[in-house]
Amino acid sequence: MLQATFRQLQTFALAADAGSFAGAAERLGVSPAAVSDQIRALERKLGYVLFERRPGATPLLAQGGLHLLQKTPALLNIAADLSAARPSAALAISTVRVAAGDFVLDHLIKPSLARFQLDHRDIQIEFNRLVPGPGVIKTLQKNEFDLGYFSLRAPIQDARVETLGMARQGLLASPTHPIASTTPKIAHQRLPMIMPISGSATDRMVRRVLAAAGIEDYDVVIRTQDPQTMVQLAAEGAGVCCVFHALARDWLESGDLVDLGLPVPPVYRLAFRRAGFEQREALKSVDLFISSILKAGTSA
Repeated sequence: MLQATFRQLQTFALAADAGSFAGAAERLGVSPAAVSDQIRALERKLGYVLFERRPGATPLLAQGGLHLLQKTPALLNIAADLSAARPSAALAISTVRVAAGDFVLDHLIKPSLARFQLDHRDIQIEFNRLVPGPGVIKTLQKNEFDLGYFSLRAPIQDARVETLGMARQGLLASPTHPIASTTPKIAHQRLPMIMPISGSATDRMVRRVLAAAGIEDYDVVIRTQDPQTMVQLAAEGAGVCCVFHALARDWLESGDLVDLGLPVPPVYRLAFRRAGFEQREALKSVDLFISSILKAGTSA
């Protein structure tokens, strides 16, 4: 079994023990969506379902999950033995300079970073925050970054930039919120918005998205810094949040949130690689790690 699967097994065991994906996420210090992604990846690898997912209900262990749960402790013990057997000699450390936008860094890369560092102890990543915009390629070149990852509303025609996919955004609300019952006249309603911190880069991004969707008349009911908190507040009926669907996947699948169906434009996930990056194994490893994360939850 591949080493990556041991992490998935640990996540599965914690979810089974906690009785929910949210409980496992709290113990691991990641988002419920990250836990859901790990378990889905394990299900794909095994070829059978581990949890029965029902709208509006906590996932329950399926027959396959009960069977795997009996074998999980022994498999995790094997993983621990293999890790302990690693040579303790000093490693030659490679430094990789990565630039990333705030959302990509804080909410996509960081939740999975610890596991990558454990599996690649000979690589240290120097992260730098990047403000995406028209001059983003010049910024990346000027500061001599090895790799760059960011989101824009349109792709860039440059040989050093790859479009990893489009990330769908939406205006989401609880189906019990009065605003959800006003479709199709919702475009003419004054939306009660759950917004990011005033003046932040995320706040500016959300306001641009609302303007692109033709929404200029709205009330700010709550401001919070964390997008996952926005999703939870919306599920509690506090108002409408503008987030990527990938962040709210579990709530959308369970029916605790619905997309209001307004014309919110998607964004493009983009990767910049400096010339000759493929000649350094450390850069290739970091790029594979981050690109895989950004591709998850996007469409081609």
